[in-house]
This record gives sequence, C-alpha cells and structure tokens, in this order.
Amino acid sequence: MQSGTPYSLGHELHPVIIIGAGRSGTKFVRSILAASRMCWIIPYDVGYIWRYRNESYPHDALPPEIYDERIARFIRRQLVKLAHVPKHHTQGFIVEKSVPNTLRVAFVNAVLPDARFLHLIRDGRDVVESAVRQWNQNPDPRYLLKKIRYFPFSNMRYAFWYLKNMIGGKQGTSVWGPRYPGIEDDVRKLSTLEVCARQWHFCLQTALDDLSTLPPDRQLTVRYEDLISDENTVEGVCRFLSLPDTEDVLAYYRENILRDTRGKWQQLWSSAELQQVMDHIAPTLSRLNYT
Repeated sequence: MQSGTPYSLGHELHPVIIIGAGRSGTKFVRSILAASRMCWIIPYDVGYIWRYRNESYPHDALPPEIYDERIARFIRRQLVKLAHVPKHHTQGFIVEKSVPNTLRVAFVNAVLPDARFLHLIRDGRDVVESAVRQWNQNPDPRYLLKKIRYFPFSNMRYAFWYLKNMIGGKQGTSVWGPRYPGIEDDVRKLSTLEVCARQWHFCLQTALDDLSTLPPDRQLTVRYEDLISDENTVEGVCRFLSLPDTEDVLAYYRENILRDTRGKWQQLWSSAELQQVMDHIAPTLSRLNYT
C-alpha cells in the first residue's frame, strides 16, 4: 500500500477488487479468499451499486469523469455493509467481485484509491464457449428474486431494468454479463458466439489498458490455467495481500479445486465457428501470449 494513502473504507480495511471477464474464474478466487479470516467477502456481484446515480448510462464502461463524492460515499458504505464486517474488526480486506468492473477500472480506482486489483485472465476461446451457454440459459426466477432483495431502495430504478433485461429475449437474457459500448447493436446484428467473443475482447483490452496506469504494487494478474493447475499461484495471491493464514486458504483450494474444462471449444465448434471467434479475439489472444 502506498505510504500515506487513506483507508477509503474506514479503519484499516483494504478494498480488494477481483476483475476479469465473465467465466474467467473470478468467483472461484473470491471463494478461495473467503477461507482467510482476514477477508470479508461480498458473496455476489453488486454491479448495481457501481451504477448508482448512473443507472441510465448506456453501458458499463463508466469513465472516471463521472465520479463525484456523493457517488463514492454511497458505494463505500454499501461495500462495508454488504461485507458484514464485525464491528470489533478494524483490519483486513473487503473483497468485491463484479464482472462489469473489468470495463471501468479507472472509475473504481477513483472511488477506492487504495484498492488492490486481482486480475483474472483466461484463454478467450474457453471463456467464449462458457459464456455462450450462459447467454442461452433460461434465467432462474428464484435466483432473480433473491438477488433483487438486496438492491438498495435508492437503486430500485436499476433493479427494474435488471429484471426486464434478465427475462427479455426469446432465449435467456437480452444481455448477459458486462455491457461494453455498442453491445446492443452487436446483439441485433451478430450471432451470440460473436457477441461473446467481442465481450471478452473489450473486457480484456479495457482492463489491461486501465491497469497499465496503476502502480505495480497494487495489482496482480493471475492466469486461470495456472490457478487450477498449480497451488503456488494461490500462494502468490496470499503473498500479494500479506495474508497470515495461507494454509487455511490452500486447504480450501485443495478441497474445492475446479475441474479442468480447457479446450472444450475444440470438440464443440466447427472450423467456421472458430474462425468467427478468432476474427474478434485473435489480437487480444496474441497480446496475452495464448497460442
């Protein structure tokens, strides 16, 4: 942490923001960190909080220019509240994971200038294959009602939009995941496969560009492929946060390691479908050294 940086969440609570395109392993990392007694987890995505007073903004890539202190105070209060930090605890980490934050790292940084960022990246072909299934999956009404209960009253306008979006469309959601600029037009013109490819591309390019402006000691990039194959990657996350109970985190990791589903797209896509995807993601794959 930079010397002299104030604690934006109060006391000595450090915000940890997990970012990554949908289906990149961010939820798993959140669960791993929950095993530490120093981490208080917000157990679900809270993108609606980050959209406070900007509910009508056309996409999730909120620029830092729309920041104001009223918005920041609301977001900070909600994060502390939703993490359920015990009153007698004044040190530790509040861990938040909302996938759309991948498109607005600079805005998040304006709200939480002391935040540390964990950036999850995964082979875009595997992400797209998984994301397509999410787009085509029918929404679970019980999950929607459960989630909507946690929307603050001040966010009710966004809550109604969220419900309308989730139940819209002939197959599943109208738009699933981060809303990059222009996604609505793409949904009308392109196949779901291509939209998911563009969604991954926008998320990665935007996050990489935004993170490049932040100090190296406030960010750590983790590859999904390393996460599920080498527990040293988890130890590296613990070192990054200086967690005192690495063994507890590793024990959870060993008991809950994800099944390896890499390369599933090779059995599912035709050569034409693969080319459709690669037309949109090839430069980003190259930038990340995926072959």
